[in-house]
Amino acid sequence: MFGQQITELELRKKALLLESSQNRLRLHAEFQHLRSSMSFVESLTGAVGKLGPWALTLGAVAGLAGAAGLRSSLRSTGILGKALALAPVAIRLWRAFKTRSAEPE
Repeated sequence: MFGQQITELELRKKALLLESSQNRLRLHAEFQHLRSSMSFVESLTGAVGKLGPWALTLGAVAGLAGAAGLRSSLRSTGILGKALALAPVAIRLWRAFKTRSAEPE
């Protein structure tokens, strides 16, 4: 009886060691996947960093062009038309600021 309990405990120990090794390998694979994902994100942030001054300039030009286009098209509409025309721009700006504030520093 005592010998049977020891063999059961040894088998249980071996099963736990195998499960631990399996979990360790799974974690290693997940970390490799995260590293590959992060390298892609880092390459994107590097590209955005290189385009930073241009993006600011092009954004200002696009904003001015959009405002000029809105001004000419909004002359015939009332206040409601102006608000509805500016709503998508306001929503995009709000989402952009929201995502920037959610990013970790």
